[in-house]
Amino acid sequence: MDKGVLLGVNSDNFTEKTVADCTESDILATDVFNSNGYKLLCANTVITDYIKTHLGLNHIRTIPVYKTINSVTENSRFHGDIKKYYGDTVNSVKKIVTNLSAGHNLNYDAIVNLTDSVLKIGDIRHCAYIVKYINQIKSADQYTYTHSINVAFYAMLMAKWMGLREKEISLAVQSGLLHDLGKIKIPSSILKKKGPLTTEEYEVIKTHPMHSYKLLLDNADIDMAIKEAVLLHHERFDGLGYPLGTTSISFLACIIAIADVYDAMTSDRVYKKGVTPFKVFEYFQREGAGRFDWHLLNVFISHMSALLVGAFVKLTSGDTAKIVCILPDDPLTPILYLNSQFVKLPATYNSGKNKLDIECVLCK
Repeated sequence: MDKGVLLGVNSDNFTEKTVADCTESDILATDVFNSNGYKLLCANTVITDYIKTHLGLNHIRTIPVYKTINSVTENSRFHGDIKKYYGDTVNSVKKIVTNLSAGHNLNYDAIVNLTDSVLKIGDIRHCAYIVKYINQIKSADQYTYTHSINVAFYAMLMAKWMGLREKEISLAVQSGLLHDLGKIKIPSSILKKKGPLTTEEYEVIKTHPMHSYKLLLDNADIDMAIKEAVLLHHERFDGLGYPLGTTSISFLACIIAIADVYDAMTSDRVYKKGVTPFKVFEYFQREGAGRFDWHLLNVFISHMSALLVGAFVKLTSGDTAKIVCILPDDPLTPILYLNSQFVKLPATYNSGKNKLDIECVLCK
């Protein structure tokens, strides 16, 4: 069996286990391919019974899974700690933004501490839980602060999925934390407007990457790659982005662009309710070619969707179902366990009578 790329995973953290002996406490440590080189599953997928059957049909008998590192009690404590830790991190971002708004210089030591915090909560073995938790706590009131934390976290995941070095992963996290600092220069009446922006207001919004860049430009502690990423994260490969309209976009900016759009679309805002991850995956596949780095986008979709396996979702019918499988080449059609049967749902379907839709991802 070809185990694929380890994506920065220490081989000491996983072990080979027979598929038959796996339970839903087991998480796949690497990508799994069949004998023809076709990717069956992405790393960090929870091993459900459905997936065990899928692997068996492809004659996969053993798989690499993360070593068990916590008891059930310790896991529950960890999940409680994550919620508190996340809240503390958001409060740290508030303090940084408040100080900048008051005219103080950016405290780079605080950014380094925040970066360390994101890296600590980003233990790859717990990422599935954290992604589900973030999907549940979307808050319009806290968006300004949670958005930078979430983008930093997603950027960290992408950097790891791409097999980048520790230094590059740290740069990705810092870029996520800093990418929207320039919004402190945008009038609150525009940022918090509860209706569509006028053309003039949107032109003001489009200046925030340049404001972010200027806030960081004279700080010698901040890597130039970070400054470029915050400036370029709204640029597009078709030249229709802003503020420069350039097609020359750094790789780090490409990472932040995807993380930024994903979190923005899945978050509740003062003027709209967030959509499900599957609607964002559909948008990426439909609109992504001219806007994003296509290879990076596909890596993001396949691996982010894998982190949703094992999650419970609320359906528009009011029922709760469980995601039991999402195949790497078919991320828009999650397979659910609903009312004692398996249901394969397309991510976009008609909202007509008796048509099911995923309303939100739950955190259990």
